[in-house]
Amino acid sequence: MIKTKDLAAQQLEADSYGETAPDILYNVVKTGVVTIPKGILDMGKKEIIAHARDIYNAMMDGSLDPIETMIIIKKGITFFESLDENVRPVIYGKTIVNRGEVLKLHNAEIEASDLGVKWLYDGCNSPELERLQEDVKKATEALKQHQIALQTITTKTKMVDTATGEEYEAFPAVRTATAGYKISIKN
Repeated sequence: MIKTKDLAAQQLEADSYGETAPDILYNVVKTGVVTIPKGILDMGKKEIIAHARDIYNAMMDGSLDPIETMIIIKKGITFFESLDENVRPVIYGKTIVNRGEVLKLHNAEIEASDLGVKWLYDGCNSPELERLQEDVKKATEALKQHQIALQTITTKTKMVDTATGEEYEAFPAVRTATAGYKISIKN
């Protein structure tokens, strides 16, 4: 994961090659035929989607290699996620707009919002809450163990319901998966 100081170091390295931060940003998703244009900052959502479609179409017509395109996408996502992770704390530390206000800038709107709302119940002093949480914890563990047991059976199997003591026939769990490729970026 790139940390803020690493971004500064990368900028110094880029400066020695004559690139500026905007050049690095705009050339991240370079595909040879289609690149993200420098005007992306002022593009609307439809234009961005249209440029993504251009890259897809270039791949489909054979101008771009699908494997290289997927690797570029993975690296671009990693790059932008790292930037997002480092830039957000800087922005969140500033008052850009007040609640109810909207800042319109570069075809984007910025509003103050509650993100990741959480409720803390530790100080509620509710015995019912504590009992329910313990029940959920036990039920979750029992469910997990029962699912593991069901994954091990390969044919119709007689089992006993622990709550009623009744015998029943259980069938093997069905495993599903989506076939794909895992792309790992190496140093």
